[in-house]
Amino acid sequence: MPRRKNDQYSPLPSPRLHSLEFSSTPPSGLGSKRRAGKFNFKELDNNTEEPKQPEISEMEVDPTLNQSPNGSTQKQNLILLARSFDLHNPLAFVTTNLRKQANKANRTQELEDMSVAEKVEEKAEVKLQLRAFDHAFRSKHGRMPTKSDKEPLRSVYQRYRDLTKAIENHEKEQKEAEEYTDTQSLGTNSEYIALKKEKKRLQCFLHQFQAEFITQHGRKVQYAQDRAPVQREYDEYKALKAKLAAIEETQNLINALRE
Repeated sequence: MPRRKNDQYSPLPSPRLHSLEFSSTPPSGLGSKRRAGKFNFKELDNNTEEPKQPEISEMEVDPTLNQSPNGSTQKQNLILLARSFDLHNPLAFVTTNLRKQANKANRTQELEDMSVAEKVEEKAEVKLQLRAFDHAFRSKHGRMPTKSDKEPLRSVYQRYRDLTKAIENHEKEQKEAEEYTDTQSLGTNSEYIALKKEKKRLQCFLHQFQAEFITQHGRKVQYAQDRAPVQREYDEYKALKAKLAAIEETQNLINALRE
């Protein structure tokens, strides 16, 4: 039957449309995969921690501390001091500690007024502070401090040098005093005095030969053939030196027994 113009056109649905099913539910497993792939940023923020600096262990401490009688105690003190070291204000940290140690020992800080034992004691304390700085710096930066890194502690290093020099000067003076005492004890030994004079004469003679040899050959006496002209004097000098050493050693034993 022919269609009229005013009739509404209502086509029949295609048979294929009945076979299709629409669903708003995503395919199985897709949603779970997406959920599993998401990050929980709150949990991530809560679990984030700042990296910790490695602690100073006994393995990082100078092994030479074990060589002293109190090595174990010194090592432990160094570890504790290095862990608490204030690298932001190293000079204030060190000077405060040294002042506390001096007050505790009732020790003056004037070198001229300090005994040798007090100088040795303070030198050990200063050395401990400087080592603690080195170990604390290495623990934080992974390397030993350079000269510029140590610049804030310049005055502490100078104090250490002053103490070392003062101790060395005392030891030198003590040794000279002991030698003078030994010489005075041998001052009445006529044989010793005669041998001393002869040794000095031969020594001057050999020094003169050495000076002339250098002028002539441009070098010092080095070989046996070089000293052949003065071999007899050289042998006499060596024999006198050995004999004097034996006399001095005997006198030292006598002095020790008297004490």
